[in-house]
Amino acid sequence: MFNIKSTFECTDDLTKKLLSNFRLTDTKEKIFFKIINEQIFAKTEKQLICDRITLAEKIYYSPSYFPLISNYDMRLGTAWNEWSSTNFDSLYQYDKKNKKIILHEIIRNKISLEQYVDQLKNIIDNNITKIFKKSKNKTIFLAYSKGIDSLCILSFLIKKKLHNKIKLINFSNVMTNKKTKTFEEEKKLGIDVQNIEINFEDLTQIINSNDYEKVLCYTTSTLFQKFPNSTFIFGFHGNQALLHKKIFLEQIQKKVYKNGYCKSLNGWKPSKDFTPIKDHCLVIKPWDKLQGNNGCEFFNPLGDETIYELIRSIDWKNVDPHVVSNAEVARKIIHENVKNLFDPLITEENLESDAIFGDLEIPLKNLQKEVFTIDKNYYNKQGVDWLLSEYNNSLSKNTIKLNTVLSYLMHNFLNRGLK
Repeated sequence: MFNIKSTFECTDDLTKKLLSNFRLTDTKEKIFFKIINEQIFAKTEKQLICDRITLAEKIYYSPSYFPLISNYDMRLGTAWNEWSSTNFDSLYQYDKKNKKIILHEIIRNKISLEQYVDQLKNIIDNNITKIFKKSKNKTIFLAYSKGIDSLCILSFLIKKKLHNKIKLINFSNVMTNKKTKTFEEEKKLGIDVQNIEINFEDLTQIINSNDYEKVLCYTTSTLFQKFPNSTFIFGFHGNQALLHKKIFLEQIQKKVYKNGYCKSLNGWKPSKDFTPIKDHCLVIKPWDKLQGNNGCEFFNPLGDETIYELIRSIDWKNVDPHVVSNAEVARKIIHENVKNLFDPLITEENLESDAIFGDLEIPLKNLQKEVFTIDKNYYNKQGVDWLLSEYNNSLSKNTIKLNTVLSYLMHNFLNRGLK
């Protein structure tokens, strides 16, 4: 069901083509638009880059989420001034008779939490079956973090008697300042876990490749370098698929008063200023751009478009917030798969392992000068001035923030796209 929200003059054939029955999904190419005097213009990301549209200043300070200022709130804008992104509850159609673009609001059919969990279990199970059909004759690694997301995947592998066909690998990211994990409880269950440390040398090697997308996903890129021609199963987006993330508390709007699995959510209180699910991207990093690098392929059974669509259809009004803060969805699925086997292992919150830590200081001596070469053909003056000043200031202390490095890489990545 749809409600008509707005009607616009269609400005050109490209806009007509792009906005004919267009609805944004997490995995589809984004289309951007601007509106001037009730006229609408639309372009793809590639077209905006090739047309040399000037960058917005804000994107220099938030390069992790290009082409959005923030994946967590699409309303904050895009990498280009005046150009916006639609949300996930909007449908654009072309009215041939009146030569207009009509914007509809999608009215979703709501599903209960129980319906979501039932469908989610089937999706994950089917996704895992497909992985093993596609991955013959390759070493298969499950990225195991000791968190509840990777435990959930492992519970399916045990249930389906596939766990003896994989190797578990944990990557300790020293950029998080966390100690290397031990796996005593896993050993008691007969589970062997190989530990790999991602260190400064690995990070700077990825930075010196001058590849923006690889730096965004630097731990994954490093694994692909260390284990070529392998298959990896990751738990990316698990805290979204399994519903233990702050954005879901924001939809429920009820206080968390019990301490639970997600320590970061304990004591959470409602706020009127929050992001509706329709304005929130559920795909955070461009991991898919790494597919095939160094002969590696990866699969993400907790993240696909069907799951994202279901999440946006959940009726949150009767959901207990402690279902979110205590990761009850994951607990329920794990218990159904392996009973109490994993109870000793569900002990700590699983934080995102492939995050960019913007304030991390990188020694300049380890970085190639080419990283800091700026092509001014495509830029925002204030943004470039900030980059240059950040670099000049770093010369005296001999370190530079990772976020600044990423901004340089983003800027030059866009320039290369123009050539």
